[in-house]
Amino acid sequence: MMSPAPPPPEAVGKAKDVSFDREKTMMRILLTEGHGSEAREGSHITVHWTVSTPGDDGVLREVYNTEDKWPRGVRFTIGRTTYCEAVERSLVAMKPGSVLDCFCTDMEAACCPELGFKSSRLVDGAREMWESPRGPLAALQGALDPPPMIPPKPEDVKPVWQPPQSVTVFHIRLDTASDGVVPMLLEPYERLEWCQNGKRFATELFKKGLHARAMRRYKKTILDLEIPTSWSEEQNVERNHLRLQCHLNIAACGLKFPPRPWPHPNLSTPKGFFDPLQETIFHCTRVLAADRANVKAYYRRAQAHMAKPAAEHINGLQEALADLKRAFELDPRNTDVRKLYSDAKQRQKQADAQAAGVFTKMIGTGELV
Repeated sequence: MMSPAPPPPEAVGKAKDVSFDREKTMMRILLTEGHGSEAREGSHITVHWTVSTPGDDGVLREVYNTEDKWPRGVRFTIGRTTYCEAVERSLVAMKPGSVLDCFCTDMEAACCPELGFKSSRLVDGAREMWESPRGPLAALQGALDPPPMIPPKPEDVKPVWQPPQSVTVFHIRLDTASDGVVPMLLEPYERLEWCQNGKRFATELFKKGLHARAMRRYKKTILDLEIPTSWSEEQNVERNHLRLQCHLNIAACGLKFPPRPWPHPNLSTPKGFFDPLQETIFHCTRVLAADRANVKAYYRRAQAHMAKPAAEHINGLQEALADLKRAFELDPRNTDVRKLYSDAKQRQKQADAQAAGVFTKMIGTGELV
């Protein structure tokens, strides 16, 4: 298999979107270009970084420096770390010696459980600068870009720029980086092992409560499984089983998000919104397309149907009842399914009674004509 052609070098000083979903929530600016092999997933790296946040006057102030505790640098493996996700994403494709800044507006991605650092919302005094559509962040995220010469298709129209709730700036220096992993160049058995390890690490993130990050790692595992290669029949069965597990786990992540408003900063994406419950429904449906007897998929999809507001999902309760009925038929001893099925039927009775009362008031006591 031929190696892919190397991409052109990244321009120094130009902003680049390094967020997983390309929503401009992590904007990287390369300040100094390094030399050597690029860091990628699987690379063992040594890195230093500082963290700055806007103060009461909007000016950035340093609030954390890794050199205070680790003067020789922090060491971890890209793709297999619980250190700050913004730092990890920023280092992909960087060479040793690179110095860069990352402007992160995703509060969860800016947090670092390992170091005890948590991101916070913008203070009142900083809002004028950082929430301005003509401010420094808006410029990085393309809010001031001139309109295209050729009108885009309706589905490609960029949404109106929305001010962030949080801004965290990382100043990062990459000291060393070993060769990483290129999934498309792995042999089938190596790819399966790589993806299995990726799924296990995503589960670790899930257990730590990092549900959005875990969701992204499960999706990355699915993407690595989709790269064409010469799978044997046995490997293809294992691959499909692993893919279904990842879809189910993504659905579980979607159910763990807090009530609205969801802390997911979609600032520049054509879809314009993020609905974790819809993610659950979508991925459960993908599972059921391949396995019509998967009880977990029916159960989790029913949970999502019931959790969505009735005003946005008129038939949600009916769809949940259909899923739970099928799950109950497949596994009548499953206590979780039985309990949710009972709750759903009770909610349906209440909804029917309420609808009957409304209908009675509408027609009054007279006869129909």
